[in-house]
Amino acid sequence: MDTPSKILAAAEPLIARQGPEAISLREVAKQAGQKNTAALHYHFGGKEPFINQLVSWRLRPINRLRDRQYGNRIETGASLAELVDRLVDPFLMELKTSLAQSPECYWARCLARLDVAGAITTPHQPDNSRWQNSLLATLQAIAAQLSTPHPGFVHALAFHCLLQGLAEIERGICDDAWPLESLHTHGTALKSSLLGMLAAQQP
Repeated sequence: MDTPSKILAAAEPLIARQGPEAISLREVAKQAGQKNTAALHYHFGGKEPFINQLVSWRLRPINRLRDRQYGNRIETGASLAELVDRLVDPFLMELKTSLAQSPECYWARCLARLDVAGAITTPHQPDNSRWQNSLLATLQAIAAQLSTPHPGFVHALAFHCLLQGLAEIERGICDDAWPLESLHTHGTALKSSLLGMLAAQQP
């Protein structure tokens, strides 16, 4: 793992436990084994761009999984359930891989805390650089399926509910000793909940 990745990974448990407002770059540097914050400023420039890079770094492999599993085109006429699968399954696959590698997994809770803090912009906002194409395309397809006049709201709501659900699964397996095998059951429940919530947004 290169130095920027080590620094980003070191920040995840801190943000998951404390929230982004409570941590400093000095604390992240210490957690990453860096003697001072110079490396963080060199690689990231400051706290806000650091958070931007953290979100992009974490979403990138998940979007690659989505592209490999589903391709980069969404079939015309895909059902809402199929679109929810396309949205959620790559996150579940990445979470399963992470948990199998280490019981010390914090990325879902980190993203959830960043989302609650308003640190993750949504696609309808001016800065959408953190939303890679496959994730954005899936959210746009969900909004189109619902024929909603407020697609930005649907994007934000779907992503918020997804991250909170993933965080609960991660917490349950890491902290409450749920068996890793239960991830499938909890993932199915998350998709069902998300599907019901989205269906309720239809005009």
